[in-house]
Amino acid sequence: MLFDFLEPYLFWIFTSLIIIINLILIFKGVNIYVILFFNIIISITLNLLGLGEYDFLTTIIEGIIDLIGQLLDLLFNRLVDLLNPFQGCS
Repeated sequence: MLFDFLEPYLFWIFTSLIIIINLILIFKGVNIYVILFFNIIISITLNLLGLGEYDFLTTIIEGIIDLIGQLLDLLFNRLVDLLNPFQGCS
C-alpha cells in the first residue's frame, strides 16, 4: 500500500537522501574513499532489495555503460565500412 503510493517518487526520495548524506559526510571531512565505499554499499543494498531502478548511482552507471556501448558500436561500424574493400566510402 505505502510502496504503491510512493512509487512515483522513490527515485527522487532515494536520490535526495543519498545526496544529503553525501553532503553531510563531505562537510564533516570524511575521506573520499569512505564516501565512495558508502555509495557502493547503498547501491548494492538497494539492488539486493529489488530497488535498483530507484538508485541514483545505478542509473548513472547504466547510462554511461549504454553510451559507451553505443559509441563503440558506431566506431566499429565505421571501421568496417572503411576497411571493406567491396564497398565504397559513404
